[in-house]
Amino acid sequence: MNTGKAGTENPDIASAIWMAVFMLFAGFIFLAFLSLKPSSNGEDVAAIFPLSMSLKDITSISADLPFTPLRAGWSDNIVIFRPQPGAALEDLRSAGALLVVSAIVNGGCVFLTSDIKNKA
Repeated sequence: MNTGKAGTENPDIASAIWMAVFMLFAGFIFLAFLSLKPSSNGEDVAAIFPLSMSLKDITSISADLPFTPLRAGWSDNIVIFRPQPGAALEDLRSAGALLVVSAIVNGGCVFLTSDIKNKA
């Protein structure tokens, strides 16, 4: 790096480096946020409910919805659902879900939706 007369770092270069690091980090966060959006073609979704709701409460509330529960997430307030034809994500939100995201982002769900025959 360029140094001045006293051997100190040039503040213009240091601020440019910090700005570049910040821009890279902001871009990464933006792309991660975009990957949270569930697709509209019927892929599995992860519904995140309030911590005050138990898995039993979530199951009873979502029983009449056009979603098939597959499993719980790493916490009991996260449930992975498979939408049935004609299902709308608003149904889960009206049932109390705080956030509905793509299940692939929740980790491990890639294996539930992938075809094992293609891997062999």
